[in-house]
Amino acid sequence: NISGVSDVINFDEQTVCVNTNLGMITIKGYNLKMNKLNLDNTELMIDGEIVSIVYSESYSKTNFLHKIFK
Repeated sequence: NISGVSDVINFDEQTVCVNTNLGMITIKGYNLKMNKLNLDNTELMIDGEIVSIVYSESYSKTNFLHKIFK
């Protein structure tokens, strides 16, 4: 179960990419199935064999690199 989901970017049996209110989450595995998606409650339920979960933090305009490369 994932909470805080604002958008599903990509979904197939091996990869799920979702935007959350804190950044992007990429889930990789086998036989992944999206059982429940409720964007009103910002909840997503995924079943399958999960191999990895990668979290990419969202960046604000005050980010160091953003200040350098205006």
